[in-house]
Amino acid sequence: MRPARAVALALAAVAVGAIVGVLALARRESETPRPSRFDRTIAIRTSLDPSVHLFGDPITANVDLRFDARRIRPQSVSLDTLFRPYEQVGPERRVRRDVGDTVHLRISYPLQCLGRPCSPGAPRRQIRFPPLRVMYVLRDVSARATGTAEWPAVDVTSRLGPSDIQEARWRADLEPPPVGYRASPGRLAAGLGGSALLLALGGSLLAWRLLERRSDEDVEETPVETRPPLERILEHVGLVSANGAAPERRRALERLARELDRAGQPALSARTRQLAWAPGHPDPAEIQRLVSDVRAATGVPG
Repeated sequence: MRPARAVALALAAVAVGAIVGVLALARRESETPRPSRFDRTIAIRTSLDPSVHLFGDPITANVDLRFDARRIRPQSVSLDTLFRPYEQVGPERRVRRDVGDTVHLRISYPLQCLGRPCSPGAPRRQIRFPPLRVMYVLRDVSARATGTAEWPAVDVTSRLGPSDIQEARWRADLEPPPVGYRASPGRLAAGLGGSALLLALGGSLLAWRLLERRSDEDVEETPVETRPPLERILEHVGLVSANGAAPERRRALERLARELDRAGQPALSARTRQLAWAPGHPDPAEIQRLVSDVRAATGVPG
């Protein structure tokens, strides 16, 4: 009885364990999220060309998409991705190839990084871009769907090899020699200041001498007129009567008439105006006789 009982208990334990295992597996499968019906709608593949490059070299990020044109509208496909710390240095390029209803679409981005985040700082630095999202519109439900993908890592290597780094040495002397002067700065400043003062004084003296000489020349060249106005006017009228034109003779005679009014010779003044403004041209002989009469009446020497 005891062996049979032991066997029965063992079989019961095995059965209970199997039931518990089945229940746990079913629960685990129920808790695991089922894949979306859109997960297999589009295939996404990312690549970097090249995946290892020297600092400052350009690279190309490629996204290869494969989908069924009967389920996805090709014109609706767009990408949302960042390439920090790299920068996009040109427009994206799309290449599409159709094989029946299957569409193969490659989207390429030219990238480059010249900033400090891409500086290796060591023989090599590894950089990873944030995940990208692919957005598209499904034909059967007219709804937008999204797929995601990871970028592979890109390795940036230094342009300097280990031997270059080890052999690098500073060639400059970081401790300059003490400052020395061939002449004392204070004495040099005083000498330059004195020279400038002497030059200024010499220039001022030379300018004063030139101005003084010019003023003396002006005084010598300008004669002082001491003759009375009537004598000068009579001389001018005599010259104009011989060589001047009719308008000049009239103006000279009118000036003589005004001077005769001031000299208290109204009769001679009236005679002069009559000759000046008579019809025709003033006769030179009449002018000369008038000048002689004026000189005789006023005592002006001829």
